[in-house]
Amino acid sequence: MSKIYLINGANRVPIAGLIAGTVRDAVDSENIISLTLYGTDARSVSETTIIECNGQYYDVVELQLYRNGFAPMADVYAENVIYRLNSRTVRASTSGPTYGSVAQLMTRALSNGAFIFIDPNPTDVSEFTFGTTDILTEVSFYASAAICSRREMINAIAKAAGGEIEVSRYTVNVRSHRGAVTAKELLGGYHVQSVRTKTDYRTGTTSYDIELFKKSDLAAGDNVHIKFDPLGIDVTTRIIAIEYNPYNPYEVSIDVGDYEPDIKDLLVK
Repeated sequence: MSKIYLINGANRVPIAGLIAGTVRDAVDSENIISLTLYGTDARSVSETTIIECNGQYYDVVELQLYRNGFAPMADVYAENVIYRLNSRTVRASTSGPTYGSVAQLMTRALSNGAFIFIDPNPTDVSEFTFGTTDILTEVSFYASAAICSRREMINAIAKAAGGEIEVSRYTVNVRSHRGAVTAKELLGGYHVQSVRTKTDYRTGTTSYDIELFKKSDLAAGDNVHIKFDPLGIDVTTRIIAIEYNPYNPYEVSIDVGDYEPDIKDLLVK
């Protein structure tokens, strides 16, 4: 069971007054948390509060305060701090490709210094740093948009390298494959509670919405083997999104199937 913390300045305290909570983590796209709090915790949340869960930091972006009887209540919606990079733009040179390792390009992309950018007043990104990558080959990166967000840019660099973004607090990593490569077993009657499958015959893609009995050690990006005899399903595929209650391992569902990024790759031709 995961603990969730409220961070207000130097004060970091675990949440005690939780009524409901949901985390949704999708490969290279969504990373959000929704909470319903009561009592002291409800009164402690504000626009500047950081929510910590599973080694991730979240910014409060929506807050609804109310009373239920005598208890103060708060409905909180928060986005991973990586979303800050959506509004931090850069002006890019489109004169030609830039070459370098993933580490070199990502380090420059997350710095306030020179990269391939022509911007006398770059937006500050000093809280973010590049961590590690398992992709060691050199990347040819071409910027096709003159102005873009930093988040679009780091996703584009990762895509150019054939990798995926993985965030830990303010550290940005690039992995060749988020999650487990060796397929984890999801067997009907033991792990799988129910399955909904959808096939698009125009694109040849199949996806699955799966309710699980328990979260176990599953994470976004994991390869999984699904065997569900009632629908004749026996397939090895991938978790593209997971949604769960961090305080209740029995409230969990996953989206499984063919991975399609939903971040606009504005920088790659």
